[in-house]
Amino acid sequence: MDFLSLLIVSSLAAIIPGEIGRISIQNIYGGITILDLFTLSSLLFAYPLLFLKNKKVFLPKNSFSASLVIFIMVAVSSSVLSLKYFSPTTVLSGSLFLFRFIAFAAISILTFNSIKKSKINNYLNLLLVIGFLFSFIGLLQYILFADLTFLIKYGWDPHQSRIVSTLLDPNYAGFLFVCFALLSLSGYLFSGKLLNLILFLIFSVSLILTFSRSSYIAFLIGLIIIGVLKSPKIIIYATVVSLLVFLTIPKAKVRIVGALTFDETSQARIESWRNAILVFKSSPVFGVGFNNYRFAQYRLGLFDSDAGLKVHSSGGSDSSLLFVAATTGIVGLLAYCFFLMVIILNLLKNARSSAVKLASASSFIALLVHSQFVNSLFFPPIMIVYFFMLGLSFVHDS
Repeated sequence: MDFLSLLIVSSLAAIIPGEIGRISIQNIYGGITILDLFTLSSLLFAYPLLFLKNKKVFLPKNSFSASLVIFIMVAVSSSVLSLKYFSPTTVLSGSLFLFRFIAFAAISILTFNSIKKSKINNYLNLLLVIGFLFSFIGLLQYILFADLTFLIKYGWDPHQSRIVSTLLDPNYAGFLFVCFALLSLSGYLFSGKLLNLILFLIFSVSLILTFSRSSYIAFLIGLIIIGVLKSPKIIIYATVVSLLVFLTIPKAKVRIVGALTFDETSQARIESWRNAILVFKSSPVFGVGFNNYRFAQYRLGLFDSDAGLKVHSSGGSDSSLLFVAATTGIVGLLAYCFFLMVIILNLLKNARSSAVKLASASSFIALLVHSQFVNSLFFPPIMIVYFFMLGLSFVHDS
């Protein structure tokens, strides 16, 4: 492993500490995590090294880079235009999240330039090791720290008897388990290695114990994609196991029934969608500025008090597409949908040909579904995983 590859792996490994060790900065909501620091440091070292080594940075021979630049330009424009609503300090604070998005997207280009095609499986295995450690910590947390109500005063939701691992949120942790499970299953289908199947079972159990309905749905979608593309038997197994989980695990049954009967969590999600639509209507063309969302809600009186600004969940909507629409308007939403379409088409190309292509395609489509219930398309630990896998897919197709 050369130095460039080591930088990428160190950023991926920073998923493990998650939100633990988050650094709060005055006047900047959300703070900075270890993952942010590792990713930024890696990019500051890596790209100059790439220029020294190759005299240029190679881009994938597809529309990914162009679609990414288009969306970034629109997002920057929306932030500049939002100065008519918010102070420069507020806009600058929101723009830092756009910078974070650009940094994680740059991981895909760095991966494309740094990793050889013959080494793809090695890096998939490293990602599975990271996933196993993340899952192990989650299982320990479930046993030792089942009640997290003490975190309310720090702006976190009071989850009880659910795996949240180091992300302190079962929905985001749940999708990482989905991603790792689909990756291990894809590896098993291509290699037949028993270890991949064992890892798939570990990740699946961890996922179940998050009791995250959005992650359950994403998992089923991902399994269906794998079934359609590679092994139809997977769809049958997924259906049978889903029924067993529903019938034998009381809390899972309660959660699923709660979604159908619009329990308190479902109602809160619907309220979040409504708020996003209200924010969108306040500035429908270019939005209120990328990641100015919490400030826009405050300006529209959607918080009961100033304390709402400090709640972590107030920074985004429970739908990534609604979040994009609200913060960058219809122009940004169209640009972002084009960006997503380019990614999907590239991942579906030769999706049956390798574990990395199959895992990347199924995970990303599952993520699109998951992101309509949680703002997971812009959650850093998830961003770095899907941009890394996207980069590996570009290497495979090169």
